[in-house]
Amino acid sequence: MIWLLAGDHISSDPAVKQILLILDKMPSQGGFIIKDIDDTHVLVRADDVKRIRIALEQELELDTSGDQHDFESHTADALVRIALEPARKAAPPPPPPPAKGRKTTAATTATTKATPATAAKNSAATTTKKAVAASPAPATRTRLTEKERATRDREKEREKIARAKEREKEREKARKLKEREKEHERKEKAKAREDAKKEREKIKAEASKAMKKPYPPPPKGPNTAYLLFTTDRSINRDRGEGVADDAIKAGQAWRALSDAEREVYSKKAEQARTVWKEEIAKWVSSLNLAQLMAARANREPGTRGDAAMNTLPKRPGNAYALFLADVTSRQDFRDKIDALVSKEGAKGEREIVKKRIGLYGRATADIWKSMSEKERAVYSTKAAEAKAQWDKKFGHLIAAQKEEFTAIHP
Repeated sequence: MIWLLAGDHISSDPAVKQILLILDKMPSQGGFIIKDIDDTHVLVRADDVKRIRIALEQELELDTSGDQHDFESHTADALVRIALEPARKAAPPPPPPPAKGRKTTAATTATTKATPATAAKNSAATTTKKAVAASPAPATRTRLTEKERATRDREKEREKIARAKEREKEREKARKLKEREKEHERKEKAKAREDAKKEREKIKAEASKAMKKPYPPPPKGPNTAYLLFTTDRSINRDRGEGVADDAIKAGQAWRALSDAEREVYSKKAEQARTVWKEEIAKWVSSLNLAQLMAARANREPGTRGDAAMNTLPKRPGNAYALFLADVTSRQDFRDKIDALVSKEGAKGEREIVKKRIGLYGRATADIWKSMSEKERAVYSTKAAEAKAQWDKKFGHLIAAQKEEFTAIHP
């Protein structure tokens, strides 16, 4: 339905003429909006344009002739109604009332038989109507004004700036957290290094206190050819500011020397080592038995050489030590170990020596475990006789040296 507001005379109302002009310019398809005198927008379907034009033209003719109606009596607010609704289909008539008797039963049976198809058809029609009714109407897109668009753009820009500030705040927070973690880790590492250093110093002090050397210090070892070169002040070379820098520059200068120049420092180092060996021999010969034992325990230089062996007689070994010396001196046993080393595919001198030592230990241990008590008794007897002989020759000397050492270091 559409309602149009007219003035005092609908025929002379400019709104009606305006509607006619608009209808003349309308295309034949689509929907249109007609604006009446009260700025009320009315939606008109394309198939009703022709009916509206005919109705309005008839009204104009009536107004011009004045034969049919007198519109002078119309008030200023008279309403003109133009029916635009299409003709609707008539509703189906209601079913007839059921008859009595057998006819009623037959009619009921026929109706019942026809019901499934009719019900399915009605159900499909109802579903279609519901779907059409449930389908959302197309949303009309509102056109924004320049002011509204500017406001929207400013709001988007503010949101963008706020999000950027929030991201920057999160990054700054993460950066500060990472810096705090790094600082904490650095402090923990520094504390661990300090604790380790204190622990080493404590152990060193306790070891120095517990193992105070009861003998004069040995002669200082000789310098190598490289050390003689680095400490030579007569050489004009670049020197670094610190120890590390100077070591780097010294290494570069040493590699730049010729073979003849290096030979000079090598000869000086060899001469210094010869002199040191003589001094070590004199120092070892000046020690008593207790001092030499302590020096050997501390692995002092020269205490395990021939001079030390001549001064301090070697103690005899036990039964297993004598067994090891006997077995490892056999050539067949050595050949067997060498064959096993070759079979395992050891490469390199160091790896071969390591494999040989391991095989020596395992093979001798297996042989010792497989020996009977009678066979082991042979080595036990030899060990007892060697110990008795050593005690007879050196027992009193060892006892005297121990008493002297105890008196000096109670």
